[in-house]
Amino acid sequence: MRKIRKRLPSPAMVVALIALFSSLGGVSYGLAKGAINGREVKNRSLSGQDLRKNSVGGQVIQESDLGTVPSAAISGQTSGATHFAAVSTEGLPLQNRGVLSTFKIGEDGDYQVVFNKLITNCAYTATIASETGVASALRGQIGVGLAASDNRALVVQTTNASGAPAKRPFHVAVFC
Repeated sequence: MRKIRKRLPSPAMVVALIALFSSLGGVSYGLAKGAINGREVKNRSLSGQDLRKNSVGGQVIQESDLGTVPSAAISGQTSGATHFAAVSTEGLPLQNRGVLSTFKIGEDGDYQVVFNKLITNCAYTATIASETGVASALRGQIGVGLAASDNRALVVQTTNASGAPAKRPFHVAVFC
């Protein structure tokens, strides 16, 4: 029987193989563990596909660098009522935003709320409120509509529980 002798690689070949596997293993380890940082990435070279989902959040993004959302720029607001008023039974403003004036028209339940901008293309709503916290003050009805004489104003009419005109405190909100 003939003996087969295995030939060992040369020391240079062993060193070359170790260097090759170390370099490949080090790079893949760095990628897998997230060891690559901003110094190693060229500016503007990454796209959204290169980022792991939910890996970039508010703590990383500087809001001052972001522009205005297009739909928010149109309305000037991000959400909610743009203008509102809380009005007393005597037509006096209790709280408001974007209101020029509130006043009573006549003696029983007719009011006008004038805002600081045109509201013809806005939605609006009103509800009877309570100045004192007494639940019986909430009984009644309310109507609201755009004033015929001023495109910045709403006319509000309040009644008691039986439908007769009556002074009632109310809240009105405008959504643009």
